[in-house]
Amino acid sequence: MRNYQLNICKLFFLLCIFVSSVHAKEAGTTFGYVDNNGVKLHYATMGEGPLVLMLHGFPDYWYTWREQMAVLSKNFQVVAMDLRGYNKSDKPAGVENYAMRHLIGDVATAIQHFPQKKAILVGHDWGGAIAWQVAMWRPNLVEKLVVLSTPHPLGLFREINNNPDQQKNSQYARDFQAEDAHKNLSAEELAEWVKDDDAREKYIEAFKRSDFEAMLNYYKASFPRQSSNSNATASAAPPRRVKSPTLAIFGLEDKALLPSGWNSTWDWIDADLTLVSVPKAGHFVQQDAADFVSQTIAGWLENKDAVVQSENTARSPSGLNPKAPPETAQLAPLVGTWEAERYIRQRDGSWSSPVKAVWQWYYILDGHAIQDDWMLLDDSTGGLQTIGTNLRIYNPTKKHWEMTWIDKSARSVLFFNATEVDGRLIMNGKNAKEQQVRNTFSNISRERFLWQQEWTMDGGNSWFVVVKIECRRRS
Repeated sequence: MRNYQLNICKLFFLLCIFVSSVHAKEAGTTFGYVDNNGVKLHYATMGEGPLVLMLHGFPDYWYTWREQMAVLSKNFQVVAMDLRGYNKSDKPAGVENYAMRHLIGDVATAIQHFPQKKAILVGHDWGGAIAWQVAMWRPNLVEKLVVLSTPHPLGLFREINNNPDQQKNSQYARDFQAEDAHKNLSAEELAEWVKDDDAREKYIEAFKRSDFEAMLNYYKASFPRQSSNSNATASAAPPRRVKSPTLAIFGLEDKALLPSGWNSTWDWIDADLTLVSVPKAGHFVQQDAADFVSQTIAGWLENKDAVVQSENTARSPSGLNPKAPPETAQLAPLVGTWEAERYIRQRDGSWSSPVKAVWQWYYILDGHAIQDDWMLLDDSTGGLQTIGTNLRIYNPTKKHWEMTWIDKSARSVLFFNATEVDGRLIMNGKNAKEQQVRNTFSNISRERFLWQQEWTMDGGNSWFVVVKIECRRRS
């Protein structure tokens, strides 16, 4: 009998540990409501400080931000809303009650409910769409803007009208616009995307409290209609320009809203823009790469106040520290924006015609890393398209740089040692195929530099120049 009682106690103890771990992310969370013209909106909040207001998408609710709330609440008051129609918020009937003007009003009411009266606005999916609109039409309420997975409205409009892949992948939204489409939904099916079993149960409970028809009214009221005009971007009513510093995070494996929608985002923002792509993450990037997204947002918010312009530093989309640590001194002259011409070595030894591009270098991660974005110039439109990003992180323990290259078609990691020889910066390492690679930056000055990449040939006995890039400073 005594052993039985001991086993029961052990089981109860383990159960307590399990329950406490499940609710760890909710510790310190309080709940409340705001009222927008009779529509009560539920929210969860943690922490103290500047206001961070977080908006979820479809199908989701405030709990999607649990990981980010735990990190950001150390320095901010974080408020995560249930959008109207979801979970414990009111669910007014009728498509007209989900028009964008009402959704903007919900966010404005929520911000004004708190004493800060201004917010860092964070949105995903439909929450991202709403966040873009609030930043454009109520800029006085938005300190900074963070958008996950949802391209700028003009970028989304362009892709839906001109990109067959996006058109195909948006068919689900067309189906949602059909009458009575909500009758085909269930709480269990809507929660299938949630990978964590315990969280999925919470989602099912929240969706059973939600209104499926209200969820789909977002699509019926505001999802862009496809146009027969092949150049439909120009026919879209131009929104106001975004005035807030903006951070955009998206998964490269997002199938609902393809990464190409982010092209040209910089054309519609009059403030610093930071674009962060996340390999192996899908549409719900805040959960697929929770730690990375949390730390990226926290780091970006902390660095935004450190932007300084001087002769030796260039203003960057992510915020640039005024002084780089000694470890980054080798690459410091390359910080800035460069006009580039890329040449590829042909088999006969001749060089290809130049491809024009723009190369932008800037500090991130408290100055211990340098990111450089490679953007091709489209001669027909004059626009820029980011095709890849290098992230060069200095490892003080190993005393070398670790560089990651990310592009749309392939991803590889190269590990380099960087040395300076007679004014040249040489980075030696291996690519993903274990081939020896040498990158040489030469003729480095404030106004120009030359970059070339070589691979080992003949079993590693000789080097062959694969590509060279000539750069002139743009800013």
